[in-house]
Amino acid sequence: MIVIKRGWGVTVVSPFDGELRKEFISLGIRVIIDEILLISDNFYRDYLDECNLVVVNTVKMYYLLENCYKKKPTIWWLHEPESLYKYVPDNAWEVLNFKKICICIVSEFSKRVFLKYSRVKNENISILPFGIPDYKSVYDCKIINDYMEKITF
Repeated sequence: MIVIKRGWGVTVVSPFDGELRKEFISLGIRVIIDEILLISDNFYRDYLDECNLVVVNTVKMYYLLENCYKKKPTIWWLHEPESLYKYVPDNAWEVLNFKKICICIVSEFSKRVFLKYSRVKNENISILPFGIPDYKSVYDCKIINDYMEKITF
């Protein structure tokens, strides 16, 4: 993995255990599994001081964002269908400072869905189809641009 070869530590924190855990461990990636992530962000806060960059995966983990972006550069990787946006309460969109969160979305369609529910302006949103950078949109996002030499999806 390029990130590890460049000297960066990688930790995956997830509320669910599964087959990917074995693969991550075989790559030398630290894995923390704790269901408390489903209901609280307190657990996650304990690890932020160790991070240089945080990637929050999925729309359902929206509640982790507020504590992350206030302390560390944060990327929100969105790749879910429209039906999962119902899990984000309306007031959650108002609390988040989207100018400080770099949002990576899998497609233009998914971007339109995100904009519809979040009512956010087109700030810091990049299209990252299937984890492969669209260089034009990715390099427009300052957070990713600052870390591009260090991160490869």
